[in-house]
Amino acid sequence: MIHKDDLWIGSQLFLNEELNENIKSGIVSRLSLFKKFGLKSMMIWSKNPNYLKDLCSICQKLNIKAYLWYGMLADTPINFDANRYEVFGFLEDTSDTILNAQKKGGEDFSFYCPNKVKEENEFINTFKEVLDLAPFDGVFFDRIRFPSPANGLRNIFTCFCEKCRKNSKGLTDEAKGKIGSFISNIKEAQNKKMFFKLLTEFINNIDHWYSFRKKSVALFLDKFIEEAKQRNLDIGIDLFTPSLSKVVSQDYLALSKKANWIKPMIYCKTMGPAGLPMEILSITTILKKKNKYLKEEEILEILQDIFNIILPKSLKEIRTNGLELKNYEIELDKITQMNLSDDLNVYPGFEAVNLPPICSINENILRNYIKLSLEREHKGFILSWDIKSIPERNLSLLGEF
Repeated sequence: MIHKDDLWIGSQLFLNEELNENIKSGIVSRLSLFKKFGLKSMMIWSKNPNYLKDLCSICQKLNIKAYLWYGMLADTPINFDANRYEVFGFLEDTSDTILNAQKKGGEDFSFYCPNKVKEENEFINTFKEVLDLAPFDGVFFDRIRFPSPANGLRNIFTCFCEKCRKNSKGLTDEAKGKIGSFISNIKEAQNKKMFFKLLTEFINNIDHWYSFRKKSVALFLDKFIEEAKQRNLDIGIDLFTPSLSKVVSQDYLALSKKANWIKPMIYCKTMGPAGLPMEILSITTILKKKNKYLKEEEILEILQDIFNIILPKSLKEIRTNGLELKNYEIELDKITQMNLSDDLNVYPGFEAVNLPPICSINENILRNYIKLSLEREHKGFILSWDIKSIPERNLSLLGEF
């Protein structure tokens, strides 16, 4: 068991309002309380970047390391029109399952194409400007990926822009044909066996395209990593849960080589992007919409086999209870099996907030998350997301450990 003094406990702070004296006092109070229970680091971001210096100062005065929490390919803090850099999809279905409550919270989740962005100096220049706003201890890179199922069918299968077509040397055009055929064929799958066969064959058939996307994501990050290292900043990376990392084209091995630590997002109770419940709900909804023969329960059984996780029998159960925490263990074990570098620290990220309707975590769920992390001797973990929305009873629960 890791000694409590060596345990690296982190959390996140997203400021979407004015940093007046009242808000500042509340943050100081919350961080001071959390510090008593072992808080070592904070990932900080503000819709107004000019507040970052004050937030950084608050953390460091309490001897808490301050990481710049930076969105790379979505909700990036740019001040120029970037519509031309968004991912391009060819399918007509543009619906998504992202909750309005999340969008109202200041997050848009519109993604950019890594192949277009990496050649645009304004993006890296903006990053440098933000780094200069405060004496950060490190950078926490977020949203280094392609859109997830929560973004809808059209956005899952991207990007088909001219830059991607050129860089992929034909893989993108080839994938486009295979995707179109799959969408047509899946409509005719009249039983579970046929449906499963079509889905698994399709995943295998576009594996080379996924590999191209993974490489695109990893190469895109290089300039930003180089800039952070030149400033001797510690580097952390936010990653999708292992089971769904291929869907958004994140290569754990390639990306982890660029970081001091990674945060796998293993959210079993979250109805929001990256949350297992919402992503599974989104995939199921998309497939059910395209096929009139299979029942909801049958599609969930197929996804359970494909992703090797435990799923309930209905979407109603997912909406009501999320997924069972056994999946947290399964995902941690998958990371262990990857044989990542011994020098890399893995700090699992799990929910600790009361933020309905997106997520509400009680003491029992949080206790189990922490217990399961420590049993596998992880050197730390990150309580997600916004520390302002974590109930005090959840914070004080850390004292038990």
